[in-house]
Amino acid sequence: PDFEGGAAWFDDCALYTVPTNFIRFADRDWIVLDQWSTPGDNYYSTNCVSVDTNGWLHMELKKINGVWHCPFIEATQSLGFGDYRWHVGNKLERIDSNLVVGLFTYAQESVFNTNHNEVDIEVSRAFEGTETNCLVYTVQPYNIPGNSYSHPLETTNDLTTHRFGWRPDRVDWQTYYGHTPEPENDDHFIAAWRFEGRGIPIETNEVPYMNLWLFYTNAPYNTQ
Repeated sequence: PDFEGGAAWFDDCALYTVPTNFIRFADRDWIVLDQWSTPGDNYYSTNCVSVDTNGWLHMELKKINGVWHCPFIEATQSLGFGDYRWHVGNKLERIDSNLVVGLFTYAQESVFNTNHNEVDIEVSRAFEGTETNCLVYTVQPYNIPGNSYSHPLETTNDLTTHRFGWRPDRVDWQTYYGHTPEPENDDHFIAAWRFEGRGIPIETNEVPYMNLWLFYTNAPYNTQ
């Protein structure tokens, strides 16, 4: 209480600043986390993120000194309404059953006094009900009926595009084959969904994020 004095005693203590690490990807600067953090209460590490000579981003899980480390990057620039498009170069549905891929925009709770200013594309078999429908589109909060849509992800091509168009009155998601601004033909479509009505996030200093994380910090099912 404010009217009482007090003291804190430590038998061991280490104080340090977390360094800010950056990478350059897709002509933008990104912060690479190196700390324990949500989601999943995982350790996110710079050791799990790299950009190769072709400019491709690599995000991987690594076991370091007995602890699983995950990748998590955060854009430095807020982009607002518009089209967000990710070109992926491998079969996301092959990820371990305890892993989650996240491609999303998010505003920290300190920005807007809520942690629900978020539009998501996720791939996982860890969520309840996603054992077969592992592609998930969501406007947070996910637990409101109608805020989320899942679709089976069984690809026949390594190259896929995952995108959403965020507007003041709707959000449109698409997943399709190829790395093109639009699907080249109807055969390239994998999934699509539109969200309209109340609950669409407003522009408020949100930024794009990408992560790969362990659900409830469960170790990979196949330990790889």
